[in-house]
Amino acid sequence: MRSRSSTLSTLSEHTFDEWNEYMFTSANLIRQTRFINEDSTRITKRKEQKNRKPKVNTAAAPNEEWFSTRGRDQLFWCFYVAIEGIVKYNMIGPHKFQEEKDYKINTVAKLRGIKDTLKSKKISLNAAENELVNAPEVGATSIRALSVLCQISVIYKIGNAFYNFSVDTDKPTILIEKVDKNHKLYLGDASTLCDKIINGCFEIDPKKPMRGITTFTLGDLQQICLKLDIETQNESGKPKLKRVLYDEIIVKLGKLHEPV
Repeated sequence: MRSRSSTLSTLSEHTFDEWNEYMFTSANLIRQTRFINEDSTRITKRKEQKNRKPKVNTAAAPNEEWFSTRGRDQLFWCFYVAIEGIVKYNMIGPHKFQEEKDYKINTVAKLRGIKDTLKSKKISLNAAENELVNAPEVGATSIRALSVLCQISVIYKIGNAFYNFSVDTDKPTILIEKVDKNHKLYLGDASTLCDKIINGCFEIDPKKPMRGITTFTLGDLQQICLKLDIETQNESGKPKLKRVLYDEIIVKLGKLHEPV
C-alpha cells in the first residue's frame, strides 16, 4: 500500500503538469505563436506575390523593324502601313477585307485625277486600275503609280534586283522587300539599307528591264552577273562568253521582273 506522502507527491506533480501547460514559459510561447507566425508568413507571401510586377522581356524581338502580314496582297498592306501608319493598320481589326476594298476604290478615283501626270511618266493608268480593282494582288505598276500619287519614293527589292520609284520629295524613302513569295516593309529609317541596295543590287528599268546586248561590254555583263549572283565562269573555270552571260541575265531578270 502506497504511503500518504507518496500519494500527495504524485498529485502535486500531476497538478503541476496541468498548470505548466498554461504557464508563461518559453516553450509554451513558441508553441502558441507558431500558428500566428505561419499565418503571418503566408499573408506576407501573398502580398509579395500580389505586389510583384510581372517580368518584362527587355530583349529585342526578332525583326522588330520589319512589318509583314499574312494572307493575300501583302504588297498592298506594306504600302498601306507606310502611308497610313502601323497604328491605323492595327485598329482595322477584323475589317481588313472591307478596308482594302474601300481604300483601293478611293485610290483609283485619286489616280484618275492625276492621269496626265501618270501619262507623262509613262505609267499605265488602266494597268494600275486593273491591279487595284480586279487583280487579287497589286504589283509593281500600282506601287509605281501610288508613289507618284503620294509623292513618296519607293525602293522595291526583289531578290538581287530592285525597282527605284523615285520622286522629287523630302519624305523618307519607303523600302519594301520581296523574299520568296512574301513581302515586308522596313519601319525604321531605310536610308542606309537603300544605299546598300542601290550600290550592290541590279536596278531594273520599269519599262525596259534589259537593254540590247550591243550596248554592253563583256565587263559590263560580268558586273551585272555579280550583282545578280550569276556565275561568270563555266565548269572548266574559263570566262563565259558575252552571249551566254547576257542570256543568263535575261532569264534571271525574267524571274524577278514584274510588268510596270
